[in-house]
Amino acid sequence: TVSADEMGSQLMPGWKPSFPAKWRCSLTGPDTLAHSWPLGRPHGAIKVTKASRALLAVYPIDRDRATPLDRYCIVDVLRYTLGVGPCQYVLDLEGLSSDTPATPAAVSGWIERLLARKRAARQADAVAERLAQMTGHVARMQQRIGEYGAFVGKLRQTCRENLGDPETVAIVVTAPVAVAEEEADPQESSKSAQAVFAAQLMTHNTEVAIKALAFGAAWGVGSTRTAGADAAAAVKRVDSARRLAKGIAALLGKPDAPARFAPLAEQLRSIGAAQDRDLAVHRMALRRVRQHCRPTAGATTKAAALAKSVRQRVESRLWKK
Repeated sequence: TVSADEMGSQLMPGWKPSFPAKWRCSLTGPDTLAHSWPLGRPHGAIKVTKASRALLAVYPIDRDRATPLDRYCIVDVLRYTLGVGPCQYVLDLEGLSSDTPATPAAVSGWIERLLARKRAARQADAVAERLAQMTGHVARMQQRIGEYGAFVGKLRQTCRENLGDPETVAIVVTAPVAVAEEEADPQESSKSAQAVFAAQLMTHNTEVAIKALAFGAAWGVGSTRTAGADAAAAVKRVDSARRLAKGIAALLGKPDAPARFAPLAEQLRSIGAAQDRDLAVHRMALRRVRQHCRPTAGATTKAAALAKSVRQRVESRLWKK
């Protein structure tokens, strides 16, 4: 804790971080709000006015190039918990990153700065090159998104082949007897079984998880409908990115280029944001599959072996570039 008398002096004399990273300081006041700043920079005019003491927290928020591999930072915890962190983290994992960022947001921002400085026309060749890199990036992102949907479809097929007909499994094995008795329509019973699967997943039962994956419940990717949507989105997004790139290139050198560029840039950023979301959803779904297919007590030998195979395939897919 820090007293009011200490606020005008060095808050941590002689203290050094235990390992290299991007460290941050946060000082909480009496109103529960915190003033935060990077470690090593001046903390500014912070004053404790309504209380004699305040709590100072110092923590490693993110890694840098010198951070040891066996040390964890706050951002690491978020990445492992959520399954996806900042966009650049996902791009690195997917093998889509580069020294010159080619994302729609990065390229749009770069061109905006050129237009603001009236340098875009003089660097027309460089702009054309970056736009080409950007459209290629959009195409590769959509390809990866489609690969995830196809991969989950293959996993589901494997589980079906090991379990038999998924509707029979859902209605006869997993769904409550009352459901099968009350609903004569097999399709309605099938829908009820999906709801049962989703609820029972929380019990972390290996066999339930395998059946849920086979039947397509709870994961949200790999279904025929989702795969079709991915294919349609791929064509639309790639074509839109190419059309917008041509429109931007045609603006260079015109007096009203900055004003006309703004809506085009917004459309490009929307494409990039949608791709980021789709990729994150697919990765999160696979991480859920991996988590729910971990071994549990009482699972049959067949289900345990199948769950192990699913986990290994998912792990390989998540780290494949």
